Amino acid sequence: MSPWRNRTLPLQDHCLNRISANEWWLITPEEMTRIAPKKIGIQARNRHLRRGLSVANQSKPSGGLLTASALAVFYSLLAVAGIWFVATQKWWFPESISNIAPKIDGQFRLTLWISGIIFVLAQVALGVLIFLFRDRGGKSEYSHGNNKLEILWTSATAVLFVGLAILGRNAWASLHFIGAAPGALQVEVTGAQFEWQFRYPGLDGVFGKVDPKLINEAAGNPLGLDLNDTAAKDDVVMPVMAVPVNREVEVILRSKDVIHSFFVPNLRIKQDAVPGLAIRIHFTAEKIGEYEVACMELCGLGHYKMRTSFTVMSAEDFQKWLKENAPQ
Repeated sequence: MSPWRNRTLPLQDHCLNRISANEWWLITPEEMTRIAPKKIGIQARNRHLRRGLSVANQSKPSGGLLTASALAVFYSLLAVAGIWFVATQKWWFPESISNIAPKIDGQFRLTLWISGIIFVLAQVALGVLIFLFRDRGGKSEYSHGNNKLEILWTSATAVLFVGLAILGRNAWASLHFIGAAPGALQVEVTGAQFEWQFRYPGLDGVFGKVDPKLINEAAGNPLGLDLNDTAAKDDVVMPVMAVPVNREVEVILRSKDVIHSFFVPNLRIKQDAVPGLAIRIHFTAEKIGEYEVACMELCGLGHYKMRTSFTVMSAEDFQKWLKENAPQ
């Protein structure tokens, strides 16, 4: 309620600004004579303050040009640095050693160039728009967008996305949907917290039976081999992986506990190992050397330890390696 309704004391000067248009009739003629000049002075002062604020806002220097220039310099340097890293391969993938790697690298480069060009164009457009529509002290204007432009760039994005997926289908299909050729070396890879176990079928080329009830880490049977099965007696179980060069290898991925991820950067292969599933992938290593197998799925506190060696050797050395590590 207004402070001068039902009042018994004279109206005070500090209440002048709080009188609404429909409450002036409450003021007595004597009070009107006294306060009218003051009320007019207050209104004039308020108009002066508003005019001063408007002039100050109009005379305030615009930061649009400075912002646009800073963005232009920043993104230009970012683009140059990115192109330099890619062109010189100073910050790139490790050496590729598999038959599938060139396809994956080519698809990655194509995606990187397309997305990079779009990113640069978008940032240039952003800088130009910031410059063109910077604050110039005039009246603000608002836009609700352009439906045609939104449909255009959404459709273009969808076409690019689907196009890249179609271009990459061959590399993906050859790894996941096309089986290994007959005669490929089979290796069973089992992930467990926090180690890898690799099982080879031995000289007979046949995997023996396994039973989870027979798993005994202390007795050296981490996979539960059924040693009563003749085929299991020569299975080679190792904590490291070795494969012959230029021979196709079929990997059968399993997990004993949680989800792990079999990752060999030089092969350009990364595949999850899921409990209860036997997931098959295949590759051909084309260069002799020592590489690394890592787990790329956070699988617990010891995840950082889940890595081992991956060795590519000649066919003769591989057969020798199998014999040396076969059960006695």
